[in-house]
Amino acid sequence: MEIKIADAIMYGRLKEYKSRSIMIKDLIVGMLPKAREILDFGDDFGISIRCIRPKSFIAIDGVYSDSRKVLEINPRVDTLNSVIQTFAHELVHAEQFKQGRLKSDFADVYKQEPIWVWEDKLQVSPSTIKDFESYRKLPWEVEAFDRQNKITEELFYSYQAAGGDSMAKLVDKYATI
Repeated sequence: MEIKIADAIMYGRLKEYKSRSIMIKDLIVGMLPKAREILDFGDDFGISIRCIRPKSFIAIDGVYSDSRKVLEINPRVDTLNSVIQTFAHELVHAEQFKQGRLKSDFADVYKQEPIWVWEDKLQVSPSTIKDFESYRKLPWEVEAFDRQNKITEELFYSYQAAGGDSMAKLVDKYATI
């Protein structure tokens, strides 16, 4: 699985996020073995650390796209805990797609607007999601939000057990870069 930092962060106009992005990449590398133990996601996607523009009603901390085969993490996220929660949350979506419980299809080939299909029943078009509350009520989001804290805790503990920095040290370091 390839983990990349966007060129705009490494060499371009978003260099202020370079140190933070390198730290995020190192954390993800250290946490991936445990993530593979506790989640059933495939190896057929990459991870990209890049600045993601917010949607009208929500700041985007991360996204998993099965069609593009990429999990993206936004280094603009305020806290390290939020970064790891976002990583865990998006891995839950990768698992949902791998298991076939969540699917993405194109309802209108001309508009190229996808629809999400949950457990072969519920169909939702992204354009119908108008606010954060509607987004949080989507069943695949309910599951991802319900699971992300426990997964985050397990990832941090396994990272420390493998010789990584303590949570307090990591949080302090992240806050200063």
